[in-house]
Amino acid sequence: MTATQLPKVRWRFRFPIGAFLSGLLGGFGILLFLQQAAIAYPTRNLSIGLVAGGGLLSLLLRNVAARIGVSRLNGRLARAERSVPDAPVVPASVESAPVTSDPEAVATPVATTIPADEEVSDSGAAWTATHIVPSTGMPAWPEPDKAGPPETQLEAGLELRVLARENGLAQVEAYNGWVAWVDGRSLRRKHG
Repeated sequence: MTATQLPKVRWRFRFPIGAFLSGLLGGFGILLFLQQAAIAYPTRNLSIGLVAGGGLLSLLLRNVAARIGVSRLNGRLARAERSVPDAPVVPASVESAPVTSDPEAVATPVATTIPADEEVSDSGAAWTATHIVPSTGMPAWPEPDKAGPPETQLEAGLELRVLARENGLAQVEAYNGWVAWVDGRSLRRKHG
């Protein structure tokens, strides 16, 4: 009996500037309250401590809440995996296919900025993503010529492998063997 392997959600520390600034403002508000209520006089140490503490507390609360949410979601994914018996195994690295105007065109997620003289992947090796489509997405052409209309629009985050380079374009391959040409300067290098 094989179970479906769903991709796990990864938690990363976030630094949301809005939450941090709100925390700083909250710490300043507490300082003003303590002064107005005649509880404490706002010395330099107390002022710095409350304002910085408010900013750090807001980051801590936001990240702890996100970590709890990721843990719960991964728990739900694990339960869902166990409840689907006899399903084909789906590799965890496979993500959604790109948005495309051509329903027959299929591709998958990837990418990072790459220098023009960078080595390209060996197409004979096992498929491994080397680049990712940037957050804006990107058009793809069937030939290394941007003069014609794009064949499809690749979804942001799609993983690709660079096969060749020509005139600022990169020939890329998705995990399923789909091959196209994209603007090589816009790709993002995949880390990890």
